[in-house]
Parts: sequence; C-alpha cells; structure tokens
Amino acid sequence: MLDELPELSYDYLGNTIVQKLFTLVESSLVKLMMVKEVAPYLTQLGIHKNGTWAIQKIINLCHSDYQQMYLIGASLKPYAVKLFNDQFGNYVIQGCIKFGSPFNDFVFEAMLDNFLEISVGRFGARCIRTILESCHDSSSTSPVTNEQVLLVAGLIIEFANELAVNSNGSLLITWYLDTFKDCDSKIELLMSKFLPNIRALCVHKLANLTVLKILNNRIDDKSRVATMDAIFNNKETLEYILQESDNSNTTAGPLFIYKILSNPTLADLVNQHIPTIRKILMELNIVNFQNYKKLMDEVGISSTRIGRNGSTKRNGATNGSSRRGGNMRGNKQDGYVTQVPPPPPQQQQQQQQQQYFVQGISNPPASLQQGQHSPIKPQLQQQQQQQQRSGSPPFQNRYIPMPQAPSQYNNVTPQMYMKQMYAQQQAQIQQQFYLQQQQQQQQQQQQQMSPQEFAVMQQLEQLSLSSAALGYNSNPGTPT
Repeated sequence: MLDELPELSYDYLGNTIVQKLFTLVESSLVKLMMVKEVAPYLTQLGIHKNGTWAIQKIINLCHSDYQQMYLIGASLKPYAVKLFNDQFGNYVIQGCIKFGSPFNDFVFEAMLDNFLEISVGRFGARCIRTILESCHDSSSTSPVTNEQVLLVAGLIIEFANELAVNSNGSLLITWYLDTFKDCDSKIELLMSKFLPNIRALCVHKLANLTVLKILNNRIDDKSRVATMDAIFNNKETLEYILQESDNSNTTAGPLFIYKILSNPTLADLVNQHIPTIRKILMELNIVNFQNYKKLMDEVGISSTRIGRNGSTKRNGATNGSSRRGGNMRGNKQDGYVTQVPPPPPQQQQQQQQQQYFVQGISNPPASLQQGQHSPIKPQLQQQQQQQQRSGSPPFQNRYIPMPQAPSQYNNVTPQMYMKQMYAQQQAQIQQQFYLQQQQQQQQQQQQQMSPQEFAVMQQLEQLSLSSAALGYNSNPGTPT
C-alpha cells in the first residue's frame, strides 16, 4: 500500500485514509517509510485541493521526528516561494514553522531571497504575518526565534516604500508599527526610508495612511516633527501634494492635508503653515472641486472663489453666471443678483394685438388701437386694398397666414396653437358659407334673366376680361 499513498492523497476520499493512517500508526519507522514515499510529491500534493489535507496532517504529526522533518523541509525548499503565494500551499508553509530552527530555516531563507515577490502577494503577505504572530504564542517555547523576527523586520524596513503602496504589503507595515516591540527606534528607522520619497507617499491612497499613522504616534516625537518639517517646510513638496492628478491612486493629497489640519494633536505643529496652504490653493487650477471642499473649508477659503468650471484663480474672480429661477440671473463676480427688465410697452402692445387677432376679435379695445402702430395693422390694410382691387369677397383664401409680431420667445404654447387652429377653422367655415350664398344668388339671377340678357352679360364679361388683358381699366377714375 505504500506505493499507492501519493495516488490516494489526490483522491477526495483517499486523502482521508492517508490522514487516518498517520493518526493511528504509532511506529515512527513506519511513518518514516510513508514520508519517504510521499516526499517527492509533497509540493504537488500541497497545492492540490485534496492532497493538501493529507500533507498538512503529515506535517502536524511529525514534529517530534527529526528525520521526517528534514525530509519534508528538503522536499519543499526548492518550491517555497510558489507555496507562499498559493491558496493551499501557504498553509503547508505555516505548518512547517512548527518544526523550529534549524528545520524551518528554509522558510526564512526563501523570504530573504524573494521577500518582495512574496510580500506583495495576497497569500504570501498573510502567511508572513501569521508566521510573525506565532512568536507571541502562549506556549513556553516559540517555534520562531528572535533572530528570525528581526530578520523579517529588517526586510520590512528595507522594502518599506514598495510595501506601503501595496494593499498586501501594507499589512506587514501595520504589523511592524503595531506589534513589533523588539526595537525602540523602529519608527525612526522606518522614517529614514520614507523621508526621501515623502511627497509620493503622501498623495498615494494607501501610503498616506501609513504616514498618518506615524504622525499620530505619541512615542517618537522626533520622527513626527521631522515628518511635519519635510511636508510643510518645503514649498515644492507641499505644492506637489496639493495639486491634482489624473491617476486615481495618487489623488489623496488634499484629503491627507485636511486630516493633518483637523487632528488636534498636530494643531501646534501645523497652524503656522495654514497661510502657506491657503496661498497654494489660490494659485492652483482646480478642476475637481469635490476633493478640495473639506480642505478649503478648513483653511477658510470661501466656495464662491470656485467658478462653474471649478477653476480657482489668484484674484478670486470667476467667469460665467448662474441662474436662480425665473428671470433672476446671478453673477458671482459682481457680488449681487440682477433682474432681467420686462419687455418695453410697444412690444407688450404688439403681443396683445396678436392675441386678439388669433382669437378672431376683429375690433380690439380702443386702448390697443391708440398709440404706436404695430406691424400687424399695415399688413391688414394691404390685404383689404388687394381685396378691393380684385373685387373678391373676404375670406377667399383657404389659408390665412398668421402675422407674427416680434416677441421675446419663439416657442408657441399649446394654448396659442389651439387658438390659431380655431381661428383658421372659423375662417374656412365662413368662406364656404359665403361661396355657397354667392353660387345660389348667381343661379337665381340666371333663372330670372332672359336668354338674350344672359348672352349680353357674357359678352360684357368677355369684353372686360380682354380689356384687362390689354392693360385698360374699365373705370378711368379707379386708382392703380
């Protein structure tokens, strides 16, 4: 059955059999033989969803046998980095920590050689944190020595800038600041790495939280003062932190400065720099005002300095105006709100005359007939003169154009449109009625006249038409 152990470990039920065998077998020699059979496949089984349970059981039950621990460590050492970053393999590495030194040294050697690759991974960073926290177990003997903890702490300081901007690596920075207590100058050592790149860290959405944590500490005042001086005493650094960025990962600068200003413990150190912050904000061209709202309120800059386009200028003037309902238009640059004047009386009279014309009222009030003449009246006079010349009855045209007086708005309301349609329909009805009456009268006249009189009338009509075609008028006194 020893030859079938690797294959059984891959199986959904077979791995439970292997676990049970290691639990029930008491002979260390038999266990050693089983470990030798499985050792070449430890890494493959450790990252398998079924095999990892069998390997973890083997590791947990062999901590008292040096030969078994040595075989397991030697088999996993070449693939330690891959196991760190695997969702199942990282538990295998955590189990090997219980071996103690020197059998778990291969784990820390892998950290030393590939710390950045492991610490920026999702599973690797959490595996390292679990290993570091195991040194605080309540047991009398910890599997992790102080030298190993100091080794990892030194690696965290060395790669502090890379870890601070990574969501997984920042977990190790947090452990270093909150849990690591074997070094009194730990904050000073960390700030020695942060200060050369302080402005890049202050604008990063993750790294600025680490800087704030350092500023909020009450243990090392020297490091806090040095950090404040590096941020606020250098104007170029402060401008870089406050300016906008197109990268969403580096837009935390204004909020970072606001958190410092609103922190009561830092008030004595930052109050003297408020005028400088206000001056820089006035010089910047701000597009996204939302990121600066809290900071501007904190330093006492009014929001009226921000125009509609969101740009802040040195003199505080803004371009454009804003409407405040109705005919009211506000201009923030002038500082007051002006009202649009009503239309002149002549324009109001024209609008009222147009309404009476649309409603079909032929005789408007005398108050509208007096005063200045509107552009509607000459048009009506021209139409009446044309009707008199041609001798055609009123409302002869099927479509009556609606004269439009100049108005402030070109849009026609539904009420005006319905009135126009009603006036046109009434005109068409009157026209049809008049035509019917005219036809009836002509028929009656034809019936009353004799054939001779009817022939004479036709000759006269033809003669009048021919004379009109030649340009002669039937009545010389008629004005042309």
